[in-house]
Amino acid sequence: MKKKALLIGLIMLIINSVTAQHTERFKEITYIFKPSDTILVNTKHKNGNKKEFGFYYTYLTNKYQYTVAAGKHIRYHYSGGIAEEMYYDNFGILLKSKFYDSFGNLMEETKAISIDTNEKDLDAFLSYNKSYDIIVHEKKYQFSPEICGWFLFKEGKRMNGKKIDKWIKYYPNGDIKKVRDF
Repeated sequence: MKKKALLIGLIMLIINSVTAQHTERFKEITYIFKPSDTILVNTKHKNGNKKEFGFYYTYLTNKYQYTVAAGKHIRYHYSGGIAEEMYYDNFGILLKSKFYDSFGNLMEETKAISIDTNEKDLDAFLSYNKSYDIIVHEKKYQFSPEICGWFLFKEGKRMNGKKIDKWIKYYPNGDIKKVRDF
């Protein structure tokens, strides 16, 4: 059973790696780095419901050992519903995410558009100094009593966490409420 889960996880990693928006420069610096180990995390809450599922890659260098999230990761609410669904590339960079409330309503989602780096070696790249630039498209949802449901409230792009380009806010009926440039 563990081998089957590991195989599925590895297939998902390959799919995620192919669909990521990595720049050519990013691919040039990372293509030679291969993980030395894969760790499966599959935990449960005290009530027996799933808690977390995902894979981690370990990279060894001459100086350090790095362990990063890779592939699909799911965290569950105590009640059993999905709380977070995240997809990472092979180096722990978040490619896609979805966050749900305890009733299963989508509250927020992000998707990487571009990932780039200027680093020249594995230690510098894998350090916690954020040695890459990432642009993501973010969508936030909100509940509206008017329509008795959830709607896309605002969306826009971020570069390394900061808002860039146009951000749009919507009314519950889908009409544009406000557009702001950053």
